[in-house]
Amino acid sequence: MLSQLFWTAATSDIALAVDGLALLLSAAVGFVPLARYLPGIGAYVPAARLLAVLVGLGVAFVCGHRVADERETLNSLRATLAIKQRDLDIAAKAAADANQRAAQLQEEFNARHQDDTGYIASLPARPACEFTDADVRNALGLRLVQGRSAGRP
Repeated sequence: MLSQLFWTAATSDIALAVDGLALLLSAAVGFVPLARYLPGIGAYVPAARLLAVLVGLGVAFVCGHRVADERETLNSLRATLAIKQRDLDIAAKAAADANQRAAQLQEEFNARHQDDTGYIASLPARPACEFTDADVRNALGLRLVQGRSAGRP
């Protein structure tokens, strides 16, 4: 965890900007022609050259680490995306199968309903078995009256 925090800080944009600025300044002092002949800078030219090389190597290493880390993160995201896409494909196939099954059940229901309707229509009518709306109202009214007499509201 601590190493992860270190590499996050070392490869951040701010750290890379500071490293780049240090590289630029040390390269400017160490590798500018005739800089060693300037009175204030001349003594620091060899040290600036060494520092420019070391900072350049450090920047290359840190940038390489950052690129590798981003590549690993990208590969992880690709794998996650592939898994999610596979799950979506499976869900779409399951939905299509469910729709197909529902359509098949609806067809079976319609066929059965047609058979039942045809059978009911073929039965002979009996006047003693007729059930009318008045019969329903009478049955409901009777039930309400019976419920009130039993002490129910």
